[in-house]
Amino acid sequence: MTIHRKVMQNTNNNLKTVLITGSDSGIGQATAFEFAKHNYNIILTYLNRQEDCIKTKEKCLLLGANDVSFFKLDLADSQSIINLFNNIIAKYKYLDILINNAGFLTTGLVEKISFQDIEHSVDVNLTGLIKNTSKLLPIIKETIINIGSVFSYQPKRNFSVYCASKYGARGFTKTIAQEYPNLKIYLVNPGGVATRMTDFKGDLPIQVAQIIFNLAIGKYKIKTGSDINIKDYKYGKLKRNYLIIICFIKKIIKLIIKK
Repeated sequence: MTIHRKVMQNTNNNLKTVLITGSDSGIGQATAFEFAKHNYNIILTYLNRQEDCIKTKEKCLLLGANDVSFFKLDLADSQSIINLFNNIIAKYKYLDILINNAGFLTTGLVEKISFQDIEHSVDVNLTGLIKNTSKLLPIIKETIINIGSVFSYQPKRNFSVYCASKYGARGFTKTIAQEYPNLKIYLVNPGGVATRMTDFKGDLPIQVAQIIFNLAIGKYKIKTGSDINIKDYKYGKLKRNYLIIICFIKKIIKLIIKK
């Protein structure tokens, strides 16, 4: 309680508000923690795990968030998106930053995937993302960050439906960046991240969250509409250049061996 009272004393009119969908776990939760450390007002959403969202809220307050709210959001349900908008208007009036993180993974050969799973995957990853962004756009002041995937630009066997939805999200992001030049709009593409979706294998969510936060605050000087591929940013500039050189040398060696 002491920490919570101390946080509330920091309230001022300059604090910014961020909405992070799918923030009860994984990348969304880790991203909420990053913004909490910098005294943001944070809006969390969950689909089924309200208890996890409550725990996320409590930790955000401990980390320094000025204010934290959470709402149920089903991106496959248009009314749920409208309800979220109304709740935000009622309490905050506007958003500084929108992070469309919530997603759904469907895998398998396309002929083996049920129509229901195909529809749900597209509804959440693409149609719901578009609807949510469309509804919130009039009250967004600064930045929209859509969470894509390496499969937003790279096909993979057994991921056809997921790839289709993420390719669509990439096209949507680049187009609205042209339509709304007053906003900064980006697509962040993680690879495998250690979340429920990947059986907790891959990069730590905090690694992705730190890059998302840096992007949101303008640390990376890049053009609106750009892709942010996590693999290009997680190592830092010097180490990234080193790895590029090593990769290039390996390709040269392979070519020499083939000859």
